[in-house]
Amino acid sequence: MVITRRNTQDLVNLLRNFHSTYAIFFLSGLAAVYLQPVLPDFGWFLLPLLLALVLYRLNTGLSVGLLIFTAAALLMWLHAYQILNAQWPESRHGEDIWTSGQITEVTVQNHKLSRFLFKPDQLDGLVRVAWYRNSINVQEGECWKFKLRMRAPRGSINPGGFDYEGWLFRQGIVASAYVREYKQCDATSMLAFKLPQWRDSVIQKVSLALDGHAMKAAVLALALGSRQDFGPDDWALLRHTGTSHLMAISGLHIGIVALWLYWLGSVLWRFLPYVPDWLTAKKSGLIFSAVGACGYAVMSGMGLPAQRALIMLLIVYVALWQGRRVSAIQVLSIALVIILLLQPFAIAEAGFWLSFAAVFWIYYLLSYRWQVKQKIPRLLYLQLSLGLALMPLVLFWFSEVSWISPAVNLVLVPVFSLLVPALLGAVLWLVAHEDSGAWLLESIADLLGWIWTGLRWIDANIAGSYPLVLENGWLLLLATIAVIWLCAPHGWPARWLGLLLLLPILSQSELKTDNMLRLVVLDVGQGLSVAVETDNKVLIYDAGPAFDGGFDAGDMVVLPYLKHRGYKKVDMLVQSHTDLDHRGGIGAITNTLPVLRSYGVQANKPCRQGDYWTWGSVSFDFLHPDNGSWKGNNSSCVLKITAGNHVVLLTGDIEAPVENRLLNVYGQAVKANVLVAPHHGSKSSSTIAFARAVNPEIVIFSMGWKNRWGFPHDEVKDRYTINGAALYSTAEHGAIIIDLPIDGDLQPPVLWREASGFLWRSGF
Repeated sequence: MVITRRNTQDLVNLLRNFHSTYAIFFLSGLAAVYLQPVLPDFGWFLLPLLLALVLYRLNTGLSVGLLIFTAAALLMWLHAYQILNAQWPESRHGEDIWTSGQITEVTVQNHKLSRFLFKPDQLDGLVRVAWYRNSINVQEGECWKFKLRMRAPRGSINPGGFDYEGWLFRQGIVASAYVREYKQCDATSMLAFKLPQWRDSVIQKVSLALDGHAMKAAVLALALGSRQDFGPDDWALLRHTGTSHLMAISGLHIGIVALWLYWLGSVLWRFLPYVPDWLTAKKSGLIFSAVGACGYAVMSGMGLPAQRALIMLLIVYVALWQGRRVSAIQVLSIALVIILLLQPFAIAEAGFWLSFAAVFWIYYLLSYRWQVKQKIPRLLYLQLSLGLALMPLVLFWFSEVSWISPAVNLVLVPVFSLLVPALLGAVLWLVAHEDSGAWLLESIADLLGWIWTGLRWIDANIAGSYPLVLENGWLLLLATIAVIWLCAPHGWPARWLGLLLLLPILSQSELKTDNMLRLVVLDVGQGLSVAVETDNKVLIYDAGPAFDGGFDAGDMVVLPYLKHRGYKKVDMLVQSHTDLDHRGGIGAITNTLPVLRSYGVQANKPCRQGDYWTWGSVSFDFLHPDNGSWKGNNSSCVLKITAGNHVVLLTGDIEAPVENRLLNVYGQAVKANVLVAPHHGSKSSSTIAFARAVNPEIVIFSMGWKNRWGFPHDEVKDRYTINGAALYSTAEHGAIIIDLPIDGDLQPPVLWREASGFLWRSGF
């Protein structure tokens, strides 16, 4: 290729007229690598490069687009390679190491636990560290020397559930660990004396000023972007009312602050004793607004929505400063590329898609839809249209949509446009004058409390959210086409056809399980939770563990699975016994969904031998306990499920005495195709006689990965494999799904860790 003046001018024009097409090429290149199950080799990059060279003479724009696509793909490849290469190996899981390094972010700080991100000097990545029973308040930027018990990046894998491993990968976290011994470094990074420490000190002052106030968490979130005090109930309330965006510092908040500061800077210009010729009132406002917006974004922790808003704002301000016009789409496209250059993994974050989509739709609606004379106020129309336009993305990421959201936001967005700057002013005043600042901050927090009370009333009295499954790409595409059609400019033919395209999505019901039994042993770590589906009903047997301020399997595994499957209630809930690793998540379920019937120690009816019921062609029978004085593990409910020729046996944590009793009472009637192994594969269970009598085709062990008890024990596995059983474990395979057709053969299990193959699970 010969470089000529014309070629150079073409490139200059392309850069000058950068538009959304190139941003789409860049985004597509990142996604093309990110969605691969394994890192592609370098031969994968040759095809778009060759196409770019071939098309150069025919279509310069497409050729450049393909080059941008390839460059973006290579950028994602390099980021992924660096993290995968740095991940702590599974072979060294549980190893202790001494390492010095710097604390980069503190996420939890209380008398029970400090949790923070740590950058060790000898590792090329971050470590997520827990420091239990720690009385020292650690701060961002501090240098420490720790003896850490290292853990490979590993998490539960379930349909519809939070992908912890994917989150670690995107955050650049290559290991987790907990502190065993510690020393503070002789020298602390200068970062400790700058913004991180100042922000932490402000958070502590606000926390102290509002100690005991119900709105402390909301004030910290709005003013400083600190959301660690927000509980699950708070987030549920915000989701149900469609107001989550008000508590996450985003374009709305940055825009509000920027506008107020622009006005303030323009006013102050008039009172300056000396004004240079170049400094107009407009430029004074721009300077004041830009500096203040940057300060607010940094003070809030520079989350992704804040970054997007700040970058867009600064691009517009540069254009205004130079007196040039710049289109909203061009600003949006440049901001998108800049953010993805800095954070390529942002393409997998809901906030990225929702924030950019919201700005795009606002621009689109303001540009085209206002040409029609509306019989309703424009602001209400904008809220309704924006809620509809964002519905596909909201459903895809969260599987529920709040229909009351437009009306609530119509009231609250103007309120927050006054509340946010007042709150920031109160926080700054608190820093300068603690006594009067505390009074002012508490007064604003009281006002926020009234808003919160109103949201609770709406949530309790109006069905604000509707759960809906929209998890596959085809449904997302269909919904997107539908809202584009509905929101088309005036004159577009038959816009009502968009409603027809929405009908397949809005009419979805619970996923059908007619004439079959589906067994799902969920991956809850060290514990047990099983979902049994048939006749369009669902039974939950145990709900996994839950820990104060930490992992709750009910909230993080079971409920997301039920939502993923489209269930709006639990038809039967069985608590096998009182051990925390089996009952911990039950509270989250009962507090969120209606439970029609329940069995167990803490339920309205205890399990008893002889109790049974049927759902369609499937029967459920309790084999244990009888009326004896069973305690602990041996009080577990044993449930036999029969579907045609197939039998599933759920055994809880029973041990040898109960196994012997079952053999004495039922004999060969305990035979089952599928067995969820007693007590996670403990040597105190699965006797030789029991394993021989049940004679399962499939045995499933539910336990934590590399658990400290060594479950399942080798001799227990041998007792089942000697009879030809296939063994699976949630620790190795994630959630395990087995379909048992009533009139058909037992289906091979779906192993979710393999079925949901992603780049970060491929290893190195």
